[in-house]
Amino acid sequence: MQKEMKRNLDWSFYDKNNKKLDFHTWIGGNQKQCIEDILKGFNTVKIGKKEYDKEVNYIEGSPPQILQLLDSKCGSGKSVIVLHVAKELGRGIIIVQTKSLQKQYQDDYCGINGNYILKSLGEKLKVGTTFGRGNFICRYMKERQERGEVLFIKEPTCNMQGLPCTRKDYDKGGNLIPRYITGSECPYFTGSPYPAHVIENWSDKDRLDEIMQIYNCDDIKEYINVAGNKMHIFTRDSEDSVCEYYKQFYNYLPEYCDVIIMNTAKWKLETMMGRKPLVDVEIFDEFDLFCQDFSSAITISRKDINNIYNEKVFDKFMQNIEQEYKNTINELYQIQNIKNDETSKMLREILNENDKKRQSILQLSKIKKNILDYFNLLIEKMDRQKYDIDEDEVLILKIKNLIDEIRKYDTNINNTESDNNTNEIANEDDYNETIAKIKHKCDIIEEFKGKYAISIEGKEDKENNKDNNGKFDRLYYNIPYPDLILKKYFSKSCNYLLGATATRLGEETEKELYGLYYDKVINGRMEQVGDLRFLYANEISNNGKKYAMIERVTSDYFSANNGSYNAQLIYLVIKLNKYGNTLVLTPGKKYVKELKDYLKRYGYKYKWDFSGEEEQGGELGNLVTISQRMHRGADLSDDKCRVLIWSKFPYPVKNGYVRAIEKRFGYVKTDKILEDIAMQELIQGNSRGIRHWKDYCYLASSCQYTYYKSMQWWIEQMTLKNRRYPEEEIELRERFKGNDIGNRIE
Repeated sequence: MQKEMKRNLDWSFYDKNNKKLDFHTWIGGNQKQCIEDILKGFNTVKIGKKEYDKEVNYIEGSPPQILQLLDSKCGSGKSVIVLHVAKELGRGIIIVQTKSLQKQYQDDYCGINGNYILKSLGEKLKVGTTFGRGNFICRYMKERQERGEVLFIKEPTCNMQGLPCTRKDYDKGGNLIPRYITGSECPYFTGSPYPAHVIENWSDKDRLDEIMQIYNCDDIKEYINVAGNKMHIFTRDSEDSVCEYYKQFYNYLPEYCDVIIMNTAKWKLETMMGRKPLVDVEIFDEFDLFCQDFSSAITISRKDINNIYNEKVFDKFMQNIEQEYKNTINELYQIQNIKNDETSKMLREILNENDKKRQSILQLSKIKKNILDYFNLLIEKMDRQKYDIDEDEVLILKIKNLIDEIRKYDTNINNTESDNNTNEIANEDDYNETIAKIKHKCDIIEEFKGKYAISIEGKEDKENNKDNNGKFDRLYYNIPYPDLILKKYFSKSCNYLLGATATRLGEETEKELYGLYYDKVINGRMEQVGDLRFLYANEISNNGKKYAMIERVTSDYFSANNGSYNAQLIYLVIKLNKYGNTLVLTPGKKYVKELKDYLKRYGYKYKWDFSGEEEQGGELGNLVTISQRMHRGADLSDDKCRVLIWSKFPYPVKNGYVRAIEKRFGYVKTDKILEDIAMQELIQGNSRGIRHWKDYCYLASSCQYTYYKSMQWWIEQMTLKNRRYPEEEIELRERFKGNDIGNRIE
């Protein structure tokens, strides 16, 4: 092992005017010190150039991964810290949890704000982002729309069905036409990364030049995926002629990008498909929220069942069989006229075989209908809360049986299951891969047989899980083993992993629920800056703790005394709105719809901000934003948020996943886990409006328990400030004297 030497870290953060910005400093440390501690934890030393103390091998037999955690409060500049870490190590991927946080990175380091970081040779650190299809306008369809060739109510996005790169076309034999052929209809299409064996196969068949012409590409460039295998991307010299969605994949090439910003969904997809590039470090911003994203469910929907038995594919099979049947009949008729018994016998056998195929395919359709009937029956039982937990296992067995039967007739499907490390499947929308994905979900569910809870509601309100006819259209298999699922994803990641968070979960919850054992924890700024000023009404409901714990976090808590809650909430919002822009946080939109209607009716300025539903209007007063949860990464400092109002304590709703956790850990330990998660969300919300030293924010709630827990947390922060900053006068006794734990609203 090489002798460790003192690092010569180059802090190189600049604004758009090319002015070098100083690093944030606090008692006991600063941003630069955090970077050095993280790099030291990864056992790196710098002797002229970067070297490693140990040989790093990213494929089978590699050394154990190193997982570190950066724990530092909101507003301490964690994004700049992790970018410097990626710069020092070489290349990196930063995984963020929300679009708002991803957009913040985009604006700050590769967009309108113009900030940048310099590498050692004076070159700017190249930061690129990757988004899902729905975030891009399809240029091809947009141009056709402008020419009047197609009609859309909204702007056409890249995730629409029926685009050249998303639709499924079949030839006369019922075979799926490759996407590189259907996609070539669009002049901007260049395709996603291909594994090396696909390119080699085309090259061996002398088809590579032909396919490059179809793609209208100038070159094929390669990178190494996280499994150590070569991947190829078709590129064009003129990047303006490339679809914005597909151009994102250029970021996988080392010459194009140093740091890739991905959201969690994209990172999961690229990890399991084997397309994720090999980098030196993978960094998880808002690591606590990232871990919670694995506390979810596997869904089986009507769409999944319908996709297994694809009507178009099997209609083509049936047409081919019918045509073969007719041809055989004609041949048999002619042969019978010449009395050729041997040939006639052979043709009759062919007829019998064809008839068996026809009957079998008809039987497949009946099997699918039987599964759908069973699926609907199970949903109806669960909707009435009268269901047997074992019945879902029957559904999974039925689905797997249908897949096995289908494989007898579509031989292509037999070769579709891929090793995710080698990325055998090049096109993620293919019918064959659709079946492979559904089978993969069924296999995971079977793996955890007897260890999960099944439900018809997800994380959001039940109404969001219904189809256009008002029927529940999916089942949730809630698997309370995020530790095992996290381990599976980490096994397909690089050796250096870094989490960054402002609200760390309890150590017991981290270990038991998520299986997290850190090699090193780096403490950044541990006290919250700014000033949180507490206000509350003369009468505050005391239902928070009572309903949350006695009813074990059931939905009763959220509906308890709803009229009283809403009346107090409206009073708080109208009374406090004079202080400035107001953010109202609530567990569900139906609990504050009355508030929105009130603001709308009387002309107050409001913004209704929920998943997939936005509405705003009014001119009276300051802006009131009503949101289901705090958008992490949204900078609400300065005058963007002066009043923060919680409708209730943010306990998770007792959905199927919470029941599954109870099944694994028991009631007592589950209560502790849920309390940790709720406090984490409360602290995140309270911290967002005070990100700088001079910031302040008024806090109020119509729930006394929420108010009490916020006050308890803030006293700890003020005590920490007072201990670390004795020169500052923090008048705790004056502010919290007697039993009056806040300033009443007059």
